[in-house]
Amino acid sequence: MLVKELIDLLLEEDQEAEVCVCNDPIRYIDSMPYYYDGRLSFVERDEKEVPVKCGWRNSGTKVKIVVDTVEDAILDNPEVEVEFSAYGSEKWVENTRIEGRNLQAKLKEIREHR
Repeated sequence: MLVKELIDLLLEEDQEAEVCVCNDPIRYIDSMPYYYDGRLSFVERDEKEVPVKCGWRNSGTKVKIVVDTVEDAILDNPEVEVEFSAYGSEKWVENTRIEGRNLQAKLKEIREHR
């Protein structure tokens, strides 16, 4: 999908609605060569939405949508406030907090030994 096609589709939507990718909020977008951070794939479908061709691009530029996840937030800051108003497993959050604390301790150790 081209950027202009995405913009056209977004303009048809409720302008006050949250935008997400796989239920995660968008953090930022980044323009890069097609090959950077993995090759850009494509899928072409017919009018019945059946895939008829797919593969990888070998030229061009891509716009990558980078998302923020609850897991990333907890790993970056194990003490972050987590809201359970709609959904969430307190056990999963606590396990992720432990993983985040261990990760942050390892990162601190690496920085101190540089």
